Amino acid sequence: MDHGEAVQLMATERYLLGELSGEQREAFEEHFFECYECALDVRAEAAFLQEANVQLPLMTSPAAVMAAPVP
Repeated sequence: MDHGEAVQLMATERYLLGELSGEQREAFEEHFFECYECALDVRAEAAFLQEANVQLPLMTSPAAVMAAPVP
């Protein structure tokens, strides 16, 4: 897989969400170990997903909903 194909396939996002086929996953892993840009994307998006998993439940708790301003 080359960089253009990875971008077109949205490989970083699909990789982290487990949406790539086995063959696509292996090809992307080989690519991002050699591509600084894709490796950086994987690290950044993985950090985002990890933090979202922490923050989103807090934002949807009953206390957070009650504290939200009413438009």
